[in-house]
Amino acid sequence: MNTEEIVEKYENSVLKNLNKENVLKIIEFLKCQNCDFLEDILENYLDLFLVDFNDFVTKYKLLNEKYNNKFLEEASFDLNKLEEFYN
Repeated sequence: MNTEEIVEKYENSVLKNLNKENVLKIIEFLKCQNCDFLEDILENYLDLFLVDFNDFVTKYKLLNEKYNNKFLEEASFDLNKLEEFYN
């Protein structure tokens, strides 16, 4: 998926509320966690990047604990697990 497709997929309100600095921090954090499906997250869960970075990290740590330090591994097989960020 390219940038145009992503832009078409999401509401303007999501795109307008993205904060470049916050997005970059979350991307860097996920890279440090060895996330190998970052492109899929950007394509399908762009609204996750609306979450404040500190809140994102806190929620990630809770989910990682819930999944015995294998949250990203679990989510790579079932992207729907990412929806737990919204709870």
